[in-house]
Amino acid sequence: MPAAASETPVSAYTGSGVVEQVEMIEAQVDPDTTYAVAWGDNPPVERAASEDPEKTLDMARDGALGRTQTSLISESRGEIDGHTSYDFLARNAGGGILNGRLILKGTKLYMQIATFPNTGARHEEDVKAFFDSFKLTTTGK
Repeated sequence: MPAAASETPVSAYTGSGVVEQVEMIEAQVDPDTTYAVAWGDNPPVERAASEDPEKTLDMARDGALGRTQTSLISESRGEIDGHTSYDFLARNAGGGILNGRLILKGTKLYMQIATFPNTGARHEEDVKAFFDSFKLTTTGK
């Protein structure tokens, strides 16, 4: 993490609207810039998608966009260490930027998030370094 991190549970919603908790660590570089990683083993979105990898990642992306009130600008799909991944870029009405990366490893879902107050505060090399710093391990944590 690019700054001191704190761990906190965050709400995740099932397909039927039930709230469950998943873990998240976040670091605020400044009051308007945050880097975070959230994860869950068999999280609600994965179960709601009937464990379909593409559907799981689509639903997780859409949930992140909805919760942050952002609109999708672009996305790319790929693989990280042989696991399905999505990178996406979104913007809110005030000009704030959200970069997200989702990785599905079996039933474990990881989401990396970097948020910025505007495009001028966002630096591609910082986002890339943050995303690339995350490594999957054999234990999945």
